[in-house]
Amino acid sequence: MSSQTQSEPLLYAELLPNIRQITLYVSCSGSSSIRQGPNISNPSADRSSSKLPLSLSASRRTVSLPVPNGVRTLHLPAPVSESAHAILATPPASTQPSAKDNEMLFRLPAEVGITSLGPSGSFPGQASPDNNGVQVPWTAKDMCSETRVRCRQCKNMFFSPPKNGETLWKDLPSADWAEMMDLWHCHKPDAPDDSHDDATNGNSHQPHDENEVVKGYGAANRVVCVPGTILIDVLSFVIAEGDCQGLKRLENSPASSTAPSLSKQDQTDKSKARPVVILSCSRCDVTVGEEHPSLSGLRLYKANVSVLRNPASDTDPEDGLWETHPVDMIVGTQLLELVERVGARRFAVHSPEYEGIDSRDSKSGLLLWVFNPDLRYSSEGSGASPDEKISITSQRAMKIFYQEVPDIQLMLNPPQGAPSPAALEDLGLPANIYDSMKRQLEESSHILPVSARQFREWRVGLFSRFEAGG
Repeated sequence: MSSQTQSEPLLYAELLPNIRQITLYVSCSGSSSIRQGPNISNPSADRSSSKLPLSLSASRRTVSLPVPNGVRTLHLPAPVSESAHAILATPPASTQPSAKDNEMLFRLPAEVGITSLGPSGSFPGQASPDNNGVQVPWTAKDMCSETRVRCRQCKNMFFSPPKNGETLWKDLPSADWAEMMDLWHCHKPDAPDDSHDDATNGNSHQPHDENEVVKGYGAANRVVCVPGTILIDVLSFVIAEGDCQGLKRLENSPASSTAPSLSKQDQTDKSKARPVVILSCSRCDVTVGEEHPSLSGLRLYKANVSVLRNPASDTDPEDGLWETHPVDMIVGTQLLELVERVGARRFAVHSPEYEGIDSRDSKSGLLLWVFNPDLRYSSEGSGASPDEKISITSQRAMKIFYQEVPDIQLMLNPPQGAPSPAALEDLGLPANIYDSMKRQLEESSHILPVSARQFREWRVGLFSRFEAGG
């Protein structure tokens, strides 16, 4: 936690759109101090029985709290109603998270009016036709024929479009697409009627296989990467080897792939534990991806690269805004996609075991529970200097409950006779992405009020959630 959050009050507000309420916390640590207002007659009295000098702006979108070094100003996730003035003027409820900390809680009704609603007629963070789906960073529609990809760490170029020829960007279908097509088509279109005669001749499967290839929907017709075409999934880009540059292969490789595909066929293949070739940057040696044999390409993780979607100059193709996204946002998007696709809310997240190149303890992992997949919050704790007047706008996020598990494989593969966890999905991540995700999750708890950082045996954190144009 930063020194600013230890020495001065922390303001945190969270929008509960279904009940149209904003929960406002004011957390004061033992060393915190608040500039006393004229309505507090006894400065030594317990703050839970006194009035805090909180003020609400005329627009009812921000609250301010005087502190010795200035004023803390917090932008609320949504405007509040007129009655919030009276609520803030009354003694607040105290959550008393610990003997050292004093925490006050206000429940403010959100504004019910057309000015407080978004374009779709809903509160920010509330399900609507416009924001109900999972928005994925860097999809095919965001790219163009001049898009470039380079190393996030050292800016080493990995992909630049060829001078002659057009580059196509395509979104990969769901990992369960072949299985779903088999489910939808119980009878294959245009299937030959002479299957009985073929069975007599001993080649009953041949017409069926040919039909799958021609129609392009069966598992026999798999998606592959070809030169000039880049495939995109939630976590990565898959590029033909001939289109890549600045990469090198590692001799020693993990025992299993980190690809987050959870279809039945992939689960069967995963049990075979085939070797996977790891790709690293040829300049800084950071792991950036792996070979993707099933797609016949090289897989570059979005968390390890930066992207120039549209160069600003024709003379300098590398001039422009190079974009990156936080690791927790990319991993969180993958969790949201799995929530929608498989219906699970709990995930065993870990880094696969390494052979020779890494001596890290590969058994440990995190058990994640996507408690709230979509919320809006505001917080004053962003690492600003103590004497700075800060104003944090509303941010979209996911609330994550998590536990550290010393042996994640024992949880995923319990011994015979032991109960297996229900609705628990496995998600493997490269070591550097896993470590960054874990660190950001732990740091995010400092944004939360003290009483909200723990729920029974679960620790609580936040993942940033991607918004197009946000």
